[in-house]
Amino acid sequence: PVKGFAEDVGSKTTIRIQNVDHLGFKEPQDQMLIFTMRNPKDVKKYVDYRKRYKNRPQFAFNPEFWCYVWDWVNHRKLKPSTGLAGVVLALRICSGGVDLYGFSHSAEEFHYFNHLPPKVTQKEVYEYHPLLEEAAIYRELDEIGMVKHIE
Repeated sequence: PVKGFAEDVGSKTTIRIQNVDHLGFKEPQDQMLIFTMRNPKDVKKYVDYRKRYKNRPQFAFNPEFWCYVWDWVNHRKLKPSTGLAGVVLALRICSGGVDLYGFSHSAEEFHYFNHLPPKVTQKEVYEYHPLLEEAAIYRELDEIGMVKHIE
């Protein structure tokens, strides 16, 4: 608990990065929600959501942030994952270090919180995001002490 003790122990802000499939996902009110707009279709979805739910706090990455994230995977045709975007953001704003949990690479589990639908093949997983490159990035960041990567 930090309420009433922030002067002594600091404070905590949970930042939830949302991809196009999860914009507006019901999150606790104490979380900062950031939508990962990548293209004009995503911008439209975000604008429509903001018009509909004016009182719900919801932020969005500037699409130019993705240019910076793509630099991390050498501008491959595959789009970086939302997880990588969150790690890059954390490295830019967190001064106390970054611990990574749930970033172990698995072709069977695209996300730590759910399983792939049976119709999605392992080959398709690797055609969507540069997951092998991202896993190598996490290992390298751990090796040089920029993050603590817990698998």
